[in-house]
Amino acid sequence: MEDFARLKKAWGTADDFQKEGIITEMEKLCVPEAEEFIRGVLSSQKEYYHVRGWAARALRKTAEPKSIGALAYRLEWDINPFVKSMCADSIAKNVEFINTLEGAVREKIITVLREASASDDFDVRRKAVLALAGFRDEKSLDAMVDVVRKLQMQEGVTDYEDISLALCEMGRVELASVLAFAKTMEHSLSMEIAEKMMKATGELLRKRHMDETWRGRLMGAMRVCKNKLAANRRPPGESFVDNKLGRFARPSIAEPITPGSPSKKAK
Repeated sequence: MEDFARLKKAWGTADDFQKEGIITEMEKLCVPEAEEFIRGVLSSQKEYYHVRGWAARALRKTAEPKSIGALAYRLEWDINPFVKSMCADSIAKNVEFINTLEGAVREKIITVLREASASDDFDVRRKAVLALAGFRDEKSLDAMVDVVRKLQMQEGVTDYEDISLALCEMGRVELASVLAFAKTMEHSLSMEIAEKMMKATGELLRKRHMDETWRGRLMGAMRVCKNKLAANRRPPGESFVDNKLGRFARPSIAEPITPGSPSKKAK
């Protein structure tokens, strides 16, 4: 209690960035008074948005229904994307606890997450969808597929690889998700994600019947991914992967001519 009293007193004279350190120290105390104080910070519109976001992050390991309620409320009503994304992230880390709560509370949280999954802000949308993934119900999966469908418009490296992996592991197969799986394997810059995605897709192809066109698309993407992973493990300079073409390419290196050696074109 002495530590809590000291931190609470320091809060009154702290600037916005010093408050982050105070919130972190309060989180480490693991006492009800500190968590109640953090909930109050999260709920206060007088606090700078970064401070509210840090408070939301500090509730990522809570086991208190009131804290889950505060996170859901701020996710629904706060206007700042940073605060909303931190709330969604902390909810995602508490899914196991939320699943033990009464049905009405759980359904309310899922409803708030589904609304957040339609946010214009990508980070809010992604974190809300990943939180939904933890509930493993059809409504949550519908929201995840809707997100990847909207993101099909974006070119280049996929920004939804973690969502694709979650959908693949849960066996959700339809056009939007299949395209997301393929693009993730072909374009992901994370070798870890690419490898997990390839293994999950292999399991999916073995267990699920699907349209032959989709199956062919996935098998082609798996070959690209396999080549990319193999190239990544080769010694530097031996080969490299052209990410746009998704295939091996050999660097064009001119053969050095040492003094005294005859030129290939010499007659």
